[in-house]
Amino acid sequence: MDVYDLINRVSAEIVCNRATAFIDGERVVVAAVSGDGLVLTPAGELVAATLKPAPQKTTSKATAKKAAVGRKRARNTDGTLKADDPSTPNVNEAWTNVDS
Repeated sequence: MDVYDLINRVSAEIVCNRATAFIDGERVVVAAVSGDGLVLTPAGELVAATLKPAPQKTTSKATAKKAAVGRKRARNTDGTLKADDPSTPNVNEAWTNVDS
C-alpha cells in the first residue's frame, strides 16, 4: 500500500514531519519524513497489512449508460404537467427518462 493511500484511509494528520492517526484509541505514527518524502514506519506497515483492500471502482457499460440518462417532467398532450398516479406505487408517471 502506498504511503499516501494509507494516510487517506486512516485519516492521518501530518504534523511535524510525521503522519499520525488514532487507531483503536491510541495515537500511532504511521509515516515519517525520510530524505525527500514520507515513508511508512514499522507501525504504519503493520496497520497497512491489517487493512482490507479498498474496493475497486468499476464502471460497467450499464452504469455508464445509466448515467447518461436524465429525468424530465412528464407532460400531458395539452402541455400541462402530468401527475403521479397513486394507484401505481412502483411507477412514477410524473417523470420520464430522456437521453442526455
